[in-house]
Amino acid sequence: MPDQERIISQQVLGSSNPLARFGRKLSDSISGIFIGILLILFSFALLWWGEQQPEHSKTVAALPLQIESPVTQTGLTKLQAQPAVTQVLIEPKTNTPVLYYHYTKQEFKKVKETRRETRTVLQNGQDVQQTVERDVYIDKWVDVVSDKKWAGFRLSNLNVTPTNAELYVTLTKVFEEEKPVAGVPTDEFSPTKTKEIVEVLPATMQILIVGEAATGSIVGGTPFIISDMSSDALIAEMKVRESRTYWFFKIGAWLLMTIGFTLFFGPIATFLNILPGLGKMLNGLLFIAFGVVSLVIVALGTIAIRYWWLVLIILVALIVLAIAKFKNKPQLV
Repeated sequence: MPDQERIISQQVLGSSNPLARFGRKLSDSISGIFIGILLILFSFALLWWGEQQPEHSKTVAALPLQIESPVTQTGLTKLQAQPAVTQVLIEPKTNTPVLYYHYTKQEFKKVKETRRETRTVLQNGQDVQQTVERDVYIDKWVDVVSDKKWAGFRLSNLNVTPTNAELYVTLTKVFEEEKPVAGVPTDEFSPTKTKEIVEVLPATMQILIVGEAATGSIVGGTPFIISDMSSDALIAEMKVRESRTYWFFKIGAWLLMTIGFTLFFGPIATFLNILPGLGKMLNGLLFIAFGVVSLVIVALGTIAIRYWWLVLIILVALIVLAIAKFKNKPQLV
């Protein structure tokens, strides 16, 4: 089926005269100053937010590991033991008892996706901005069923409700089958084949749980983790994930700040674009220059947020020094 395109809105921007186009670009770049300011402010918020992300790996590392022993205390606990199943769970394809399964059913079929784009066209000597929607038809695998279930189980003397736990597990694939759909398709969007996959966590292996122990059960906690790893391996994996999140915020703050500064000084590049190619080249140079500036600001901002008390002491010391110097300044007669 050919792609179908439709115009959902259009707006006359103005004359297609080169001078009029230049004026519109300059006006847009001036508007970009305010967007740039917002991006810079948001980059600082993102930088601060990134520094507030919890480091649960340190919390887990500080907890004593209890192995196959009854838990008598309340509060955050790290326990490793063989789960005792209290409510049997049978995975749906091989009929094997498991601790947890994830069943997925997919269909391979033609899917319609709607994509939107904005373009500028020339009509009767006028630049017209059009918003266009295009229906694109692609063949892809689509999830139609995604079922996740836990068996009821106890770890040592604690009943576990694992629904909201963060999983650090490697699931074992015990079933995968792909087959064509029988019969004649009713239309072009009918699936042509299906795939079923079952991944499980066996009930016969030790698991490690970190959570809040209270009244003989664990139902949550900060953090609340279920893992099939050793304690050391779990902590190492948590550090990897936390580091990934940390640098996501840092790179995001740097990118927003760089774009913000580039937009803020965008009118200069637009004005110089009178000479062919000069504006684009200057935009590229501005992005590189402000990328370096933003890198320095992000580094200094990180130090200021992390060691705010030291920054505060230095500021107070400088203020006191300035006041003392002002008082000792000789008075003119």
